[in-house]
Amino acid sequence: MRKTILISFMMFALLNANSQDISGKWKGVVRVKKTKFNVMFRFVKTPSGYITTLDSPDYGAKGYPINSVKVSNGQLEMAMSIVRIQYSGKIQANAIHGALKFNGKHYPMWLSRVTDPLPKETKVKQSKPESGFYTENISFINSKSKILLSGTLTLPKKTGNYPVIVLISGYGPDDRDEEKYLHRPFRVISEYLAMNGVGVLRYDDRGVGLSKGDFRIATTEDFKSDVESAIEYLKKRPEIDKKKIGLIGHGEGGLIASMIASKSADIKCIGLLGAPGMRGDNLMILQAQTIANAAGVPFDDVMKINKIYSKAFKIISDSLDKRVMKEELTDYLNMSFKRLGDSNGKPRGMSFDQYIDTKVDELTNPWMLNYIKIDPTTYFEFIKCPVLVLHGEKDLEVPTESNILSIKNSFNKAQHNSVTIKVLPKLNHLLQESKTGLPSEYASITEIISTSALDQISDWVNEQFFGK
Repeated sequence: MRKTILISFMMFALLNANSQDISGKWKGVVRVKKTKFNVMFRFVKTPSGYITTLDSPDYGAKGYPINSVKVSNGQLEMAMSIVRIQYSGKIQANAIHGALKFNGKHYPMWLSRVTDPLPKETKVKQSKPESGFYTENISFINSKSKILLSGTLTLPKKTGNYPVIVLISGYGPDDRDEEKYLHRPFRVISEYLAMNGVGVLRYDDRGVGLSKGDFRIATTEDFKSDVESAIEYLKKRPEIDKKKIGLIGHGEGGLIASMIASKSADIKCIGLLGAPGMRGDNLMILQAQTIANAAGVPFDDVMKINKIYSKAFKIISDSLDKRVMKEELTDYLNMSFKRLGDSNGKPRGMSFDQYIDTKVDELTNPWMLNYIKIDPTTYFEFIKCPVLVLHGEKDLEVPTESNILSIKNSFNKAQHNSVTIKVLPKLNHLLQESKTGLPSEYASITEIISTSALDQISDWVNEQFFGK
């Protein structure tokens, strides 16, 4: 998940750590006056250094990138330039003792290595109990971007000729398992489909895990080219039935699946899991409003913020010059947030100018500038292959009612007769059973992915590939 607008109102980002080889996950708590934040840092070691991201379960935030990570002589130094935060800590066996420096003040933050076992995996029923599955770590080249992408190919057996699904992750930097709070839904889906006769390719997003490239400057168009490269790789594998290649995307991944299927006759079918059905800027406004309402934020405050961001998105959409756009946004947000006073969500200790700079940087990064102008409905009308639309009833990130209505109307208008649309009761954006659907609830849910969602996905995929 990329940062929601609401989360960026409420939370200031922090930073990350591990022992001499600090690869893995670390958790900690930082207290800023009377406010306490639980955090989790994820370190992936690469030849050029560590790729590090921050999660905060308290706010449902995942994948905030850490710009600078240095490990030397038992000391960890980190920095997040966008909010001008630094962290320094001494690395011990399973702990890092240090402090966060922000706006000239230091806040103690100790981190401990996560050694807890993964939550109990979702139990999947195996329709072919006598069969296992075969996994292989693979890599392929995106020749357009000239980067190496790494992933896992899961097959029913090592040899044979199988239909295959490419899994496409949602918003934010995800590894091949789309791991969130120790849950690995893409791994579960892959193994479940493989046990039912279908191969699956899943891979680390560019700049994540073992994949090269820079996620921070990538756009939805770049991620689309990564998927296209995965498809070309699969066509060269003798184990793959080249006439039976499908795509299943979660969130933004569903949008990408639609973009590809609208122009390619090589795609047998696509699945859209919690995928958007409206233009990016409109979705973000609706997302922030829906989450805020569910969290009990006063209605008037929500409307004030939405009004500000609606105008900000219009400035972006209408501008032809990025320098002028940033100047207009800075002036507009300065004026607008000063009127809000203390309700603007500015983190304590951050100056107002720093806060505005952070907002402008968030709104003008390459992904945002591209995404807010993308309208999924312009692709739906050109899709000819069968489509599965699966949405959780309690999805607040891609609000169910509005997005499902838009998707349904678009396919009806196109007179597409092979579309299956299902809303699953009680499920959130991650297709887990939940009470509220709020992102803040994700970390406390032990279910990785609902078996009802798995069954819907597997039954539909098998019907497309095997006619049953």
